[in-house]
Amino acid sequence: MKDKDVEKWNVTREKGMLAFVLKNGILSWGVPMFIVMSFIVNKPFADGFSIKNVTIHGGTWLGAGIFFGVCTWMVIEKMYKKELKNRQDS
Repeated sequence: MKDKDVEKWNVTREKGMLAFVLKNGILSWGVPMFIVMSFIVNKPFADGFSIKNVTIHGGTWLGAGIFFGVCTWMVIEKMYKKELKNRQDS
């Protein structure tokens, strides 16, 4: 990680994992995927909107967004801690 990346991650860490998952997992990934998959690719609403379809597809992409955000957080956090350890050992 570059110094700029470490500083940026420090700011992100201060805001917390929940804010990161909400912004980067749900809003930046889950919602766009819901839109793309629902209206462009699969078209589950071709026969009209139903509470069942919205719940199923919305819940699926909400869960996927949370999963994506948590996994991303964990990967970056691991890289961050490794970088701090490398800097400490140097």
